[in-house]
Amino acid sequence: MTGAVIQGFDFGIAEQPHFFGGVAQPKFPLSDHLAWCDECTRANESVLFHHRAIQHDGTHANQNGIFNRAGVDDGLVADGDIAANPGGKAAALGVWAIVTDVYHRAILDIGAVANTDEIDIATHHRERPDGHIVPQHHVTDHGTHRIHENTLAKRGGNCAIRSNVHALDSSPRTTTLPRMENFIDTQPSELAPTLQRLRSNWQASKPDYAQRMDDLGRLRHALRLRMDEMAEAVGKDFSHRAKAETRIADGMTVLNDIDHLRKHLRKWMRPTRVGVGWRFLPARAQVRPMPLGVVGVIAPWNYPVNLALIPLATALAAGNHVYLKPSEHTPHTARFLRSLLAEAIAPGRVAVATGGADIGAAFAGLPFDHLVFTGSTAVGRKVMAAAAAHLTPLTLELGGKSPALIAEDYPIEHAAARIATGKWFNCGQTCIAPDYVLVPKGKRDALVKALRDEAVTRYGENLTNLDDYTRIINAGQYNRLKGYLDDAKSRGIERVTLAGHADPAQRLLPPTLLLDPSDDALIMQEEIFGPLLPIKSYRSLDEAIAYINAHDRPLALYPFSHNRATVEKILHGTLAGGVSVNDTLFHFAIGNLPFGGVGPSGMGAYHGRAGFDAMSKQLPVFWQARRSGGDLLKPPYSKAKWLIDLIVR
Repeated sequence: MTGAVIQGFDFGIAEQPHFFGGVAQPKFPLSDHLAWCDECTRANESVLFHHRAIQHDGTHANQNGIFNRAGVDDGLVADGDIAANPGGKAAALGVWAIVTDVYHRAILDIGAVANTDEIDIATHHRERPDGHIVPQHHVTDHGTHRIHENTLAKRGGNCAIRSNVHALDSSPRTTTLPRMENFIDTQPSELAPTLQRLRSNWQASKPDYAQRMDDLGRLRHALRLRMDEMAEAVGKDFSHRAKAETRIADGMTVLNDIDHLRKHLRKWMRPTRVGVGWRFLPARAQVRPMPLGVVGVIAPWNYPVNLALIPLATALAAGNHVYLKPSEHTPHTARFLRSLLAEAIAPGRVAVATGGADIGAAFAGLPFDHLVFTGSTAVGRKVMAAAAAHLTPLTLELGGKSPALIAEDYPIEHAAARIATGKWFNCGQTCIAPDYVLVPKGKRDALVKALRDEAVTRYGENLTNLDDYTRIINAGQYNRLKGYLDDAKSRGIERVTLAGHADPAQRLLPPTLLLDPSDDALIMQEEIFGPLLPIKSYRSLDEAIAYINAHDRPLALYPFSHNRATVEKILHGTLAGGVSVNDTLFHFAIGNLPFGGVGPSGMGAYHGRAGFDAMSKQLPVFWQARRSGGDLLKPPYSKAKWLIDLIVR
């Protein structure tokens, strides 16, 4: 685009135009008011944004004053919240910039608005811009010098794109812009109206099979393309997180669940015919899965994408709309999720609320049709109390102290390798990580040695392989874990550091064992959520089972034995939310297995069919026949005595 000048863009664009035939000073003032679909302004009027503020099939009046040819070429889009005016102030949602010499298909991908580091201007043709700040979807020109299709703006949004662009040419290049810390969290006053808007949209157009499959497919595609961006966002929230662990735990698991949902969705949506029994023949009956409405999802910080998107995808598969609240402890990931969902799912079916504990508490008190919470047992109680005001149905995925029980027959080295993976993955910040190990008394020291060997092999004797070792999420969690170690030291409990040493500045806490701690030690009273692992000796299998049963029912249980009778004895004698035999964690990733706790470790379940059913109303429907014996069951009952005698036997 040579010799063209664009000034004063005052409208939000979320996808690049195919072609601007020519634009000189297309100034569309943004009003504080909203316009509904297909409204059009005339010359010198404000454009009222909501859905299609620009006329569907033509330009504004006074075309010569607005769309004079200026040689504008091939679809420049300024995405995000870019504001530029030489010597002026940045707009309310703006990033100050003057853009020059931009590649003719450049997309200015400013997106998340944080003022950390720098942002590159992407030069990928057809790259879809972030949609969570600049409203969506299409501004296109089909070569007729007219703006065409949907310019959408969020209700009440004060969005603007202001760019001065000079002398654009066709050579690809990259420009960097500094970010501004202007990410605006959700205000408490926005929560209820957003929920009502989601519910109204759902009521007006309940998603059918095609819509559900399309939403799931778009979500999968968007996540797959932005996997590296996801890993970067999560890594920033943790200061450092092993990229492979993010790809596996927050990437693969979500893709796997979406694949499972899409594969089985048509079958799950079909009504299931059920028998009525001979007494009610010739009637018939069925159970019909019906969407509930709007499902709330409160996600934790430890797997901030996985534990947000799996329940969200399940709710979408069940035909619901979704309101998501990511954790305030992972702000970069929250921004990524908001951007991802704005790209993948049309506005009005999914919304994202961000903010601190006050927003979380208000969010939990909204009158959802179902609410999914993943987090600690203590916070779960508060969420349940908040939801009780509206009798909101809940799925609570909590935590607890999940034991690994090594039987006498199982090889110690093999058990150590698999327990190490379950415990040190994500640096132990996993709700189903082994929280303590029960080992036969004579094999404790062998287990300690085997775990040390695993730590050195994986991370180096001095934790030299720090790239693969995740940090503790924040200073509060680090200090909590350090407090467990200090408490153990004061009680004379033996501590064994397996590799390296602690570094508070990095929030680096090495894998550490605590040998035979007493039950009054802090580390045995609370879920650990870190790389610390108590090892407790037992004298008999019955003693080990009794120890597990003397405590709250755990979210997970890991029996290690090649003897089927031993495993069955453990399973029969205990109860947990889920079990992996001879391994750890993997039951979570199986789409056909429900995931959920029991008692203090949670209630309800999701994943696969269990989640679909939990987020649906299993509607019983009874069809009476034209002729029915029920018509005879009325006073005077003496006339129907023969029928009553027949059925009451």
